[in-house]
Amino acid sequence: MANTLQGQTPYKRRERRSLVHSLLRPLLTLLLHTMKITILTSGSRGDTQPYIALALALMSDGHDVRLATEQRVQPLIEEFGVPYFRVAGDPTAVLNEPEAQLMLRNNEV
Repeated sequence: MANTLQGQTPYKRRERRSLVHSLLRPLLTLLLHTMKITILTSGSRGDTQPYIALALALMSDGHDVRLATEQRVQPLIEEFGVPYFRVAGDPTAVLNEPEAQLMLRNNEV
């Protein structure tokens, strides 16, 4: 019984401390550590989706998050309730150029 405190083993104390921490963490995050975060991404739907998941996780922790990218993926982002910020231009549009299509066909990229 040398390793007990009020009849609890050190393991039980850690377990209880972990439970209290897991219950208080979201509240403390919301009250003390709310951040304004802009996630900047570019690319296809598949390039954007992981950042939507990240934004949703950050929002659930109480952070103010927005996703900045091209206008063509705006509906997808807003469908999940993530605030959207438009970035001018479309970096992937260059892939539709004839020279780029030729390079892609010939595996020169």
